[in-house]
Amino acid sequence: SLADLSQTIELFLRDERAYIAASLLNASFTSHYFCLTCAFSSRPFHDHTAEEPEIWEYLDIIPNLEMAIVNACRSVESILGEPPNRNNDNSLKRHKEKWKELTGINADETFEKSGSTYLDFYYSLFHDLRNPSAHSYGRINFGLERVKAVQAQCFAALILHGYVEIHALSIEEAKSSLHFNQELLERVSSFKFR
Repeated sequence: SLADLSQTIELFLRDERAYIAASLLNASFTSHYFCLTCAFSSRPFHDHTAEEPEIWEYLDIIPNLEMAIVNACRSVESILGEPPNRNNDNSLKRHKEKWKELTGINADETFEKSGSTYLDFYYSLFHDLRNPSAHSYGRINFGLERVKAVQAQCFAALILHGYVEIHALSIEEAKSSLHFNQELLERVSSFKFR
């Protein structure tokens, strides 16, 4: 029912950051879809594997991969901001604390999809993946692999999920905040279809 979505609805109404991050991640998946459940599974369903396209398919898929990467990066950036200068220890420390506070994720833990830390992947996403995808300067990015887009989108999904987990109200609080008619909800949920 609509009431089951009350946490998400309430969060998006209250928190522009969450809404923007979710909108950008949705745009990322619109341009490059894959099964997120299978991407995080050690045994993906055989029809849901995110394999590299055939060589003759690359010209068609590269713009979609680039848009997916750019929007995934923008989704993360809307929550975490731009990564700080790595040479400034104070900025780096504050940024890591911000990660934990906003998402519950320790930036120094391993991001399993890439084998690097979350923080290292964010620098790579921002500089090595997003920049060439956003600024082609009339050149085709033949070095781009689908696995990189999948990593970027999985990373953004984890950041957004962590943010939502921390900032969403309980379902009861959200329903109350949105002024759901509890009596009507109870009547509807007890109704039996024949």
